[in-house]
Amino acid sequence: MNNGQKNIKLYETKYNKGLGGVAENDIKKYFSNIKEHRIKLCYMDNNDDDAIEMAFNPVNWINKIQLYEQDTREISYKDFICKALLAFCIMKNGRSISSLMDGLKPVQRKIIHTCFKLYVSILSGATNSMQIKQRDCS
Repeated sequence: MNNGQKNIKLYETKYNKGLGGVAENDIKKYFSNIKEHRIKLCYMDNNDDDAIEMAFNPVNWINKIQLYEQDTREISYKDFICKALLAFCIMKNGRSISSLMDGLKPVQRKIIHTCFKLYVSILSGATNSMQIKQRDCS
């Protein structure tokens, strides 16, 4: 077990959808010691240029993801593009490419599901209302 795997339990994952979900105190905490959390991008050589080219043409490397260790404090542009940007591209593709099953993207599927639930709720309310009116008439 490497050092990154040993330390993984020391971290807590918190999901915030958009910046509106982050409290002001949390933001101050995150940026209070920016030097400790910052990772510098360093230009090393022509390999970094090649990596930047790959960032805009990711077809050849999209499935080769290996992120850096958690104790990493400095990486080259090439490593950033080949690892962190690659992970982002994979997640972005998952959100933006339609499914072969139904032709919908995940967010479109969520919207339709919500509409169906809303429609069922409205239909249920209207049915109950009609039943009450019919009982009152008899």
